[in-house]
Amino acid sequence: MVIPEIRIELLAIAEWLDEYAEIDANQTLADKAARLRMIETELYRRKPVRLAPRSKKTPPVRLIRAFATQHPDMDYADMAAEIGVTTGRISEALVGKRT
Repeated sequence: MVIPEIRIELLAIAEWLDEYAEIDANQTLADKAARLRMIETELYRRKPVRLAPRSKKTPPVRLIRAFATQHPDMDYADMAAEIGVTTGRISEALVGKRT
């Protein structure tokens, strides 16, 4: 069962409980129906909220490649420290994963 179907089923059960509570004058059933309706409202997606701050822009790949060409003996970690990016970004730029 998927969430939209679960919401429909919860509301149907809540409706049934309300009808039965009216016949039997049972407040507990009415409370359970209200609880099911409250749970149903929690089954909707919330709007996405960006929690992490945006990171600074990394230099374009062409600049990373130019730096690597000028410093052919420098390893990825040293290049990353010099440019201010991660070693993974250096690797992506030089191996061709990013354009």
